[in-house]
Order: sequence, then C-alpha cells, then structure tokens
Amino acid sequence: MLYETISGVYSLIVGISILIFWLVLIILKKTNECIEKPFERTFHILAEIITALFAIVGGIAILTEQIWRFHYFFFAMGFVIYAITNAIGIYGQKKFWILVSFLMIALVTTASIVISTIIKIN
Repeated sequence: MLYETISGVYSLIVGISILIFWLVLIILKKTNECIEKPFERTFHILAEIITALFAIVGGIAILTEQIWRFHYFFFAMGFVIYAITNAIGIYGQKKFWILVSFLMIALVTTASIVISTIIKIN
C-alpha cells in the first residue's frame, strides 16, 4: 500500500508540476525561449499538457484504488518518461544545464518508481 501511495502522489506531483511549468512560461511569455518555432512549440506544449493530465488522472486512480489504476498509471508514466527524455534533448541542446540536471533526476526517479511499482504488484 505504501508503494501505491508513493506512486499516486508522485504521479500527481509530476502532472501538476508540468502544468505549472507551462502556465508560468505562458504567463511570462517565455515559451519562445524554450522552443523557437511556433508550430513545434504549440504541439510540444499540447503534448506536455496531455501528459500532465494523464499523470494527474493516473495518480488519482491509484490513490482512490480504481480497478484500472495500474494500467493507467503505467500508461501515464510512459508518457512522462517520453516527455522527460524529449525535454532533455531540447534543453540540453540549448545548454540549460540546471534544467537538464533536474530532468535527469526526474527520469531516474520516474523509472525507479515504475520499476518498484511493477515489483510490488507482482
């Protein structure tokens, strides 16, 4: 049960953090500093918002012990792992090393939580 709670809370934190990150950048009008091309930027932000929503729903599903919680959680974490990996490439190319370091920690943490959850439910 502890691992489920940790996984659910982590999923919520990740989803909410992604939404806050983009909301702050949109409000400050700094999104073009992250991704210059408007078309690419729009779809990148859209993909990250979808990822955030999946992570939030996955976290809620685990915390409320829905029957489908693990399937959804693993699906959402797949989105998150892809988004983090993609972001490392984007921000690494721009030499935003502090953000890249944070994202690498998030990638290792996400993978560890997913693996731990798989081990605990089997």
